[in-house]
Amino acid sequence: MSYKIIYPWGQVQVPALTAGDQVTADTYDAYIGLVALVQQVIDGKPYDPINYPGYRAAGEIVTVLPAQMVGAAYVDIEIWLEVEADTDRESLISVLKSAIVAHVNSLDIGESLYRAAIIDIAIEQSGVKNIPRVELNGSNADLHAGDEYVIRTSDNNITLR
Repeated sequence: MSYKIIYPWGQVQVPALTAGDQVTADTYDAYIGLVALVQQVIDGKPYDPINYPGYRAAGEIVTVLPAQMVGAAYVDIEIWLEVEADTDRESLISVLKSAIVAHVNSLDIGESLYRAAIIDIAIEQSGVKNIPRVELNGSNADLHAGDEYVIRTSDNNITLR
């Protein structure tokens, strides 16, 4: 038996049931923080109509959802690095990873990750001579996020060669 979940209202709509029918619904996700606040502003709050009058047209359903990560995982970044002879490679790698993670994790929803931006970050580090190659998720192309996606990474997802 099919059903429809209306997330912003916390409702499950089912077709007409007869005796003995059973409906099992998926678990319901309740959002908190900014997503919940925006949903309240749009729908209004019946017990606080002065502060939250609502802006949604009657009969319309508006669902506020958080951004999803591109590919539902962290982006893998692989960088080929040429350093000057007297450079401490291990400390350079640590500083470079931190700078790249900070840049990638500051991208907004729908913003693309450009390989040129990563090269700029790397070249700014003292001791870096050249960056011959950068790959994002195993590809030589920039990574573009859709309107509802966000790109993120971590130290563990960055490989420096």
